[in-house]
Amino acid sequence: MVLRLLSKTYWRGTQIRFRRPVEGVIGEPVAIDVQDGARLHGIWWVSARMPKPRVAIIAAHPRVDFSEHHTFPDLLDAAYGCLGANLRSVNNNADRLHVKLLIDIAAYME
Repeated sequence: MVLRLLSKTYWRGTQIRFRRPVEGVIGEPVAIDVQDGARLHGIWWVSARMPKPRVAIIAAHPRVDFSEHHTFPDLLDAAYGCLGANLRSVNNNADRLHVKLLIDIAAYME
C-alpha cells in the first residue's frame, strides 16, 4: 500500500485537475440559468477527433470546482464527452440543499 501525504496532494497540487496534459481536446465554457434564478458555470470537454460524443460524463461536487476533474484525460482519450459541472454551492455550505443540487444536475442534463 502506498501512502501519499495530504500536503503533496490536495493543498499544493490538487487532484481535482488534469493529472497530465491532454492534447487534441476542446474545452468550451458553459453557463446555465436555472429555473429558480441560480447561475451555473462549467466546462464541456470533448476530443477533437470526436466532437459529438455518443456518451457524456458529468462530474460535480457540492463544494469543489470539478471543471478539470482528474479522470477526464482518460475519458477524453476514450472519446467520452466530459462536463465539469460546478454547482451553485461551490465553496459555500450555507445554502446547500440536496434538492437544489438535483435541480442543478438536471439543468446540466438538458
